[in-house]
Amino acid sequence: LETSKKRKSVAGLFNLCLMLNTKFKSNDIEQNTALLKAIFGSTNNEINGLHIINMLSSEEKNRFDFSDLVLKNCYIDNYQSFWDCKFTQNTFFIDCYLHNIESESDIEIPLPRENFRNCKTDDRFTEAFSRNIANTKSKEILSKEFLEGYLKLFFSRGRLQGQTIDKQANGRTQFNTLKKGFSGLNKGLLDFNSCMAFFDDEGFLEFYSEFGENKAKIVGKYGPDVIKFIKDGTMSKTILEVILKLQSQFN
Repeated sequence: LETSKKRKSVAGLFNLCLMLNTKFKSNDIEQNTALLKAIFGSTNNEINGLHIINMLSSEEKNRFDFSDLVLKNCYIDNYQSFWDCKFTQNTFFIDCYLHNIESESDIEIPLPRENFRNCKTDDRFTEAFSRNIANTKSKEILSKEFLEGYLKLFFSRGRLQGQTIDKQANGRTQFNTLKKGFSGLNKGLLDFNSCMAFFDDEGFLEFYSEFGENKAKIVGKYGPDVIKFIKDGTMSKTILEVILKLQSQFN
């Protein structure tokens, strides 16, 4: 058989096996992966010669767990659920052909481009990674802006000060609180309680009571880093770590 017909034959037989597997077992990711390894597995963590052609999504997606697998000499063309599969940083594609792989605009690609070694890809594949890089940069910018806005809630009259969390003391009006200030900077990224819990878990906040009000303030050891960040944008190692962690908290 010529190469193209051989590829279609292998892919067709694999599709047939998946259909039978779904009919007599299930279409869950564990069963699909077990079948994949039984047919194309050469060692415990190596898949050789996998062929997938025109595997389009239906109500039940055909997904595989590629975690910690090395896939070699694979031919994947028009597999709509490719990015819905499971991957780890130890998943590698080597000498593979990957074309017509759909990618939603907001999907986060779980693998670095470097994990696709000596692979033949098309413009869709390249564009997916370009969008992913742009989205990642956008998240970094959003995280930085969000952190700056949040920390400024504690900055008053040239220094960091404790702030009332969300309830005014009796008889006091026109009174700013963290919750009120937070409503002005939140863009649907993180709700107030989750935000306070995050900074508490990171050890950034100290909670106390004063004049019948529940308050919070920046822990003293972080004060210098916070002030430099607010005043001139200087990002210490601590600030950079928080910016990175914040990204995973956003809705």
